[in-house]
Amino acid sequence: MDQIDIFNKVKHIIARELNKDKQLINMDVSLKGDLNFDSIDHPLLMAALEKRFAVQISDEESDKLTIVAEIVELIEKKKGC
Repeated sequence: MDQIDIFNKVKHIIARELNKDKQLINMDVSLKGDLNFDSIDHPLLMAALEKRFAVQISDEESDKLTIVAEIVELIEKKKGC
């Protein structure tokens, strides 16, 4: 699985979980600023990412995620890509 595959899957999950148009989501999109990501969305999105990619994301790791690219990079790291 390469970065583009991971990004496309992450984009789909974000669009579904946050009810956003996929066209608005790119690597540089800010979770809070552009997607209005809040404390209610946080655990739902992390759970969906963990389930889809079969990884564990700690609260410490997830608290540091500010843009979509950081999610993709974290998953790449965890999957050993």
